[in-house]
Amino acid sequence: MHHIQNTHIAAILKLTAQQLEALRTRPEIQKEYSEILVLREKIKLATDLKKARRQLLTRSLPSA
Repeated sequence: MHHIQNTHIAAILKLTAQQLEALRTRPEIQKEYSEILVLREKIKLATDLKKARRQLLTRSLPSA
């Protein structure tokens, strides 16, 4: 290979590495995102439980 081709390939590899680094998520953002997912799941479970209780109560109450 010619020196110019090697330099060009090296520049492309360096740019690619920089682009990959820019796309990497910082650890603190990953942690916050994980916490958000946990909270979303807790909210979903609480909502589902509330709906289930409501359905149970409406079934068990005598009709007027």
